Amino acid sequence: MKKELSAGEKNIRHYFNYAFYNGFGAGFIAKGPVMLLALYFGASNIQLGYLSSIIHSAGISLLLLPVIFGGKNTVRVHATIWVVRGMICMLYFILPFVDKSFAVYTIMIVYTVYCFAREIGSVLNQITRKYISSADNTGEIIGLSSVRFHRSSLIARASSFFFTSVDKIGTLTALLVLQFVGIIANTAAAMQLFKMRCPEKIEPYSGRNMLDILKESVLDREKRLILILKWLILSADIMMGLLVAFYSRELLFETNLVFAFLIMQSFAAIAAAKSLAVFSDRIGSSPLILFSSSSLALLSILWIFISSGIIFPLFLGFLTCFFLHFNNYLIMRLIINKMLPGKEVTFMSMINFTASFFSFFIGLYSGALIDLYDHFYHGEGNSFSFVFISTAVISIVNAVLSLKLLRMKTEIRAAGTGPLGGTAGLSQNEGVSPVLNDYSSIVKKKKSRKVEWWELIGYL
Repeated sequence: MKKELSAGEKNIRHYFNYAFYNGFGAGFIAKGPVMLLALYFGASNIQLGYLSSIIHSAGISLLLLPVIFGGKNTVRVHATIWVVRGMICMLYFILPFVDKSFAVYTIMIVYTVYCFAREIGSVLNQITRKYISSADNTGEIIGLSSVRFHRSSLIARASSFFFTSVDKIGTLTALLVLQFVGIIANTAAAMQLFKMRCPEKIEPYSGRNMLDILKESVLDREKRLILILKWLILSADIMMGLLVAFYSRELLFETNLVFAFLIMQSFAAIAAAKSLAVFSDRIGSSPLILFSSSSLALLSILWIFISSGIIFPLFLGFLTCFFLHFNNYLIMRLIINKMLPGKEVTFMSMINFTASFFSFFIGLYSGALIDLYDHFYHGEGNSFSFVFISTAVISIVNAVLSLKLLRMKTEIRAAGTGPLGGTAGLSQNEGVSPVLNDYSSIVKKKKSRKVEWWELIGYL
């Protein structure tokens, strides 16, 4: 007789299903395909920089989160916002009927609304993720759910590669069909969220708002370093987000080859998520950020000398995206473990809201750097050189800050696991699924035994 799953196990199952469908949808409607749409209609470098950054700059919408949704169930709001996020993409279907200039601005407006919805959902997602995890398995939950997200995103991007390779299908037609499939998958992800049972509610606006929490975090030495790392890691991510434009304009890749890069990006994200699940809870975030940022700095310098080819640029893109994703996962692990009990939404809103200001200016700055290079060198050499140099400098600063954070011994495990003990009121076994327990038994084997890659894949 099949054993009935506990409430905690059902929540984890629905959350992992959500991650799978969400990755499939994002593979069709997220930044990569939208950048290709903008490139098709002749977007400028500044406009491309805006599109690269708005996904993070939309944090300004979080000011209204506690005002509009205060007291509402976290998961219900998240699911509703996710449905809206997908439906707004239907407006892309007017693009064939408008001129190119209007089409670019339409893409920018629709994608901005999409990002506003995504930003709200992203904050609520962190709260849900914290509810179903404990201090001892946060890295595993992030890693396993991220693997499912990027594994399905990989399927979506592989499908996009083959679909856009069909000569009889026009580029614009192919991109719009993929948007439609993405909308369906995004809605399926929202349905999984509706099935979850989570008592967490969005705290209503009070005197202790984002600015108060920001002030406290800035005054705390450890949290201040984590905030700065978050902002700088995000800046590097935005700058290298222009790689889609680099492949298309600098290396003259066809649309299907750009999707080949996006496939490599998914592989990189999966590898980064697996590395997080295996190493972060044992080694700690700070040493790994030091290694990852140093590697990213070297890769950024190498990009300056790339002006042709297919195989090597794609491989270099894989390595770059691996370290970008790895850094993002690691800093999120640090942030989740620093959430204030009872103020999770406000704390995450503060993190994303402050990051939004950096994102907006970094995106425009990145686009302007390309124009600046062309102005001085008149199109000779690598037009993205200034962008890559800036990314290298930021990565070096990140390495220095992570070393400083390491010296402060910030990787001491939290004594408590949840506001109600266990995993948010559930027993340890109920809050963590058998899959995670089995996975932990693999990664926590004696040091003398090597963990084989195929063992990890079997559980991921």
